[in-house]
Amino acid sequence: MSDEIILKPEKQTLSLWMLVWFLSSIPVLIGLLIGAILITDIKDSIIMWICFAGCAITAFVFLIWIPLFLKRLEYSIGNDSIHLKSGVLWRKRVTIPYVKVTNIDITQGPFERSFGIGQVKVQTAGASGQTKAEMVMVGIKETEVIRDEIFNRIRKFSSPQMAEKSEIDSSDTRNPQERIIDELKAIRVILEKHNDKK
Repeated sequence: MSDEIILKPEKQTLSLWMLVWFLSSIPVLIGLLIGAILITDIKDSIIMWICFAGCAITAFVFLIWIPLFLKRLEYSIGNDSIHLKSGVLWRKRVTIPYVKVTNIDITQGPFERSFGIGQVKVQTAGASGQTKAEMVMVGIKETEVIRDEIFNRIRKFSSPQMAEKSEIDSSDTRNPQERIIDELKAIRVILEKHNDKK
């Protein structure tokens, strides 16, 4: 496939993120509110009210930020690289060339599984030699299809002649050592011709 594929997080991603927001914010806010009401010492009560106000403002900001972030989140699978566009206030663009991709993982937590979505993690070789997820595509419904599409494009990009060669080579009944020797002979001929031109 030569067309660029544009992906956005599925609508279920917003529901999932809002559920996580609710489960993490509301208990904290309730605990701080109860603490602020029950504490009798004025100084400690003021501190608790300040903490409650700070957490309430933060929770409210995240409540507004989550839909905006997901609306602007976009992935594209091109012919030679994968791209990410994100950011609410500050725009971020990430490009990963296929030659740098070392692995593609699929993850799906229990909440994601119940919403029918998952993550596709594109890994590259890190500076320390460790593989790391350079790009995490969240809210993807058909994770296996996307992973396979990326792998197919990597194969086509890394060796465009492989698709044509595979049909020719499939009829070759020689053992692998004989094929390797023939390839080495062909390389030697090419090198000798190159040296003769000098």
